Amino acid sequence: MRNPTNQVPGQLPVQVTSLSQYTRLKQPLSIGDVVSVGLAITRQRWPLFCGISLRAVAWLVIPVLGITLMSVVLPSMRRSPGLAVLAVVLWLVASLYCFGKYLANAGLISRLVFNDLTQTEESVKDAARVTRSLTWSYLGASLIYLLIAVVVSFSLAFIFSLAFFLLLLTLGFIVGTIGGTGLLSPTSPMMGFFGVITIIVALLLILGYCTGLVWILSRFFFSDVPLSVETKLGSIGTIGRSWALSEKSGFRLMTITTVGFLITLPINAIGQMVTVIPFALDRSGGASAGLATTLSSLLNVLVTLGITLLTLGFWQSVKAVLYFDLLNSKEGLGLDLEN
Repeated sequence: MRNPTNQVPGQLPVQVTSLSQYTRLKQPLSIGDVVSVGLAITRQRWPLFCGISLRAVAWLVIPVLGITLMSVVLPSMRRSPGLAVLAVVLWLVASLYCFGKYLANAGLISRLVFNDLTQTEESVKDAARVTRSLTWSYLGASLIYLLIAVVVSFSLAFIFSLAFFLLLLTLGFIVGTIGGTGLLSPTSPMMGFFGVITIIVALLLILGYCTGLVWILSRFFFSDVPLSVETKLGSIGTIGRSWALSEKSGFRLMTITTVGFLITLPINAIGQMVTVIPFALDRSGGASAGLATTLSSLLNVLVTLGITLLTLGFWQSVKAVLYFDLLNSKEGLGLDLEN
């Protein structure tokens, strides 16, 4: 049972003084409120969150080392294809487990942030024990989210491609009906107009596809947080919980993720600049092209892990604040979340 109190004995308080004002005056919190409170908690809890993020990233390093080892070992297994397949299967299972442990550590950050917002008494050790027990649930929810993303992406692509094809047929029919086949010749001025209209329609449809995809996927933006707090939900339950709580908040979630992306953009930009250093050296007569590509790939992996280490606490904090606000505004917090 998670019992609200003022503070855990021996634990430094987290001073988010503006949060109570936001919850009294504004329901729901504004986009700026969600991001700013998430940033405030991240700054004040940075040493703890950085340590948890380091453990999370360490779990991601294991599959990377595994695939590096396999790239060396597998060529020697050409005469034993069964053994090679077994090695790949073992690596895949181990990678899934490691990714689940990464998600469990990310969920720990969200649970701690939610505890701070609700002033719930729970030590970091106890919270970690809870999230570790949910490793496979986090992984299951992540795989369900991936499946939803693939299905939605292909479905929207089919719908918008069909719409584009039908619009082209309609425009072609209109032009042919008005001016006959002569207007469809390459030298006809109408063909230029037809080309411009086609480009505009294509751009609008691409924009509609991207907006629809991001809108739907944003509804699951914080889907790991309900599982971190309401631990009995399970993989499917936490996905459904996220969808239900985010009802009528799709565009708000889109904006929050966009603002968060812009905040972390400088870190991502610097990281991407680092990955092109080997190619710059190669153009200067340094490393060979093959070595430059290898070094760039290695740097890309290291940069991705480094960016994850620096930004994981922020993203999990923002998701926890968002979940807190949606839960508070739609259902209130005076309920037993465990039951």
